Amino acid sequence: MRGGRQSYENACAHSPRGLTVEDDFPLCGLTMAPISHPFPRLRFALAVPPTWAWPIVVLFGSVGTIEAQSTVTGAVVEEGTERGIASAEVRLVDSAGGIEAGTLTDDDGAFQFEADPGTYRFVVERLGYAPIESDSLELEEGQDVRIDVTMSTAAVPLDAVTVTVRRSVPIRIAEYRTRAEQSQRLGRGRVYMRDDIERLRPISAGALLAGFSWRGQCQPQILVDGLPPVENLSAIGPDDIEGIELYRGVNQIPPEYYRYGMCGLALIWLRADAPGARPLTWGRAIVAGVIVTLLLLISR
Repeated sequence: MRGGRQSYENACAHSPRGLTVEDDFPLCGLTMAPISHPFPRLRFALAVPPTWAWPIVVLFGSVGTIEAQSTVTGAVVEEGTERGIASAEVRLVDSAGGIEAGTLTDDDGAFQFEADPGTYRFVVERLGYAPIESDSLELEEGQDVRIDVTMSTAAVPLDAVTVTVRRSVPIRIAEYRTRAEQSQRLGRGRVYMRDDIERLRPISAGALLAGFSWRGQCQPQILVDGLPPVENLSAIGPDDIEGIELYRGVNQIPPEYYRYGMCGLALIWLRADAPGARPLTWGRAIVAGVIVTLLLLISR
């Protein structure tokens, strides 16, 4: 070998059956161009028949130096209580804003991850706490770093939320509305909905009943919220009324109210949220009970 080069003839003359090669090498049986590039030191044996010529391509890749990663450990605790904060997001951010590495803290607030050497900012975020961002942090090759963080609670501004509360509708009102819509669709009787009451503004519920054309001298049955009235109808003002149903006879009365006679039926429904609505007291309940009892005795 001269100047890092070795020829085919010299190599095969020294070893007709094979070749142990160190540094640059030829392949016996092939015409080789001189190799002058200094490859890494290799040691292996070739046993190739000298009379054959094989098409062999040998590729060498340069072996680079692998940098050892840095290990980052630490804990995130709450200010004042020193309680570990779980599920806090910790991460390393490079100068371009990219995330190099990161993780979430465990139930005790501890964390650990590995990262390549470099310059980063250490960022910690958790809902309900003020975010933390460090100055530049230099990680060296194979370095073990511990970072302990204390976070303080802070009010987190949230987008405005519009909350709409809908008052639950009593069953009696829901049933009235369904039946009233059906009666209007079928042309059965006369129905005054809440918007009709607002438009007409009658003096009282009695005024609407008086203006309705009943049959002859027959007196209709009047029910307020499904019961006989316990007070004069003139005391029920327009602001108290949810709706009124007026039916002249059996052919108009809804099936569920057939038992209330042949002369017609007036159903008055009071608003659940009426401004002047009075709660049902024991006194009013007793009066209603007495009236119902008297009506039952008379009807026998």
